[in-house]
Order: sequence, then C-alpha cells, then structure tokens
Amino acid sequence: GTQETEPVQTRIEVDIDAYLPSEYISADSMRIEMYKRIAEIHDEASRDDVIDELIDRFGDPAKPVMNLIYIAQIKKACEKLYIDRLQYREGALQMRFSTEAHLDVPVLIQQISKDKRMKLIQRQPGGLSFREPGQPIDKLLINCTQALEGIIESMTIVQRAV
Repeated sequence: GTQETEPVQTRIEVDIDAYLPSEYISADSMRIEMYKRIAEIHDEASRDDVIDELIDRFGDPAKPVMNLIYIAQIKKACEKLYIDRLQYREGALQMRFSTEAHLDVPVLIQQISKDKRMKLIQRQPGGLSFREPGQPIDKLLINCTQALEGIIESMTIVQRAV
C-alpha cells in the first residue's frame, strides 16, 4: 500500500515496565527484530499479528512485553491524531496536541463527547485527558487506545464522506 508520512512523533511518558526480557527472547538479533516488529504496530489487527507471532516463537508474553505492545499501539494512534506527548499524571492519561495538528475539531468534539472517560483540554495547545478511576495503567493504555482508534475511524469516515 501507500506509505503515509507520520507528521508527529509522540513522546510517551509512562512509568511502566515495557521491554523484551532476555529470558523471553535470548538471542539479541531476535530481540532487535521483535522490537522492530512491535514498533511497526499500527492498529488492533497488526497488534494481534505480533502477539500471535510472539506466542508461536517464544511462548506466552510476560507483562513487560504486553506493556511494550500496548505502548507501541497507543503511540501510533496518538501520532494519527497529531498528539505529540502522552503522559500519565494524577491517575489520567494526558495527551497534548502538536502545534502542527490539522484536525476536524467539530468531529473531534462530537466523538469525545460520546465517551465519558475522555475530556478535551482547552488550554493551548490543547489536548485530551483519559480517566478511568481505579484502573491500572496497563488497562488505561488499552482502553484509551480503543477510544482513540474509534475517534480516528470516525474522523476518516467523515473525511471520505466530504
């Protein structure tokens, strides 16, 4: 397919163990290969493919491996929405829009208003906050990714309809 250039590099600031342990993948070259594969995750389907490959080749992934996968997936979702920073603060995932953001704001607001966990941050440069009280960070990442991917999906549908 055509290669889209990602306009934004998202910096992820989340205090969570996310790596491929040498006990899980002992050969350095294999570990590097899998880091690259994980970095290429761009949606739920590609995430599931990587998880299946890991299970087939190395057995069930440990928590730090799954965390790495969740972070790769949320990073890609953030980049598609021009979010340049995601951080975990005060029990919520805080996302900041890049100054380069070109988003359909009315559609964005409409989508966010459908999800009680998501709030628009008004102060410049603007952003999103995702909060689910009592959820551990890994579950927050998973649920926030699904919410972001829902927003991306509805925004691309609107763009196609124009």
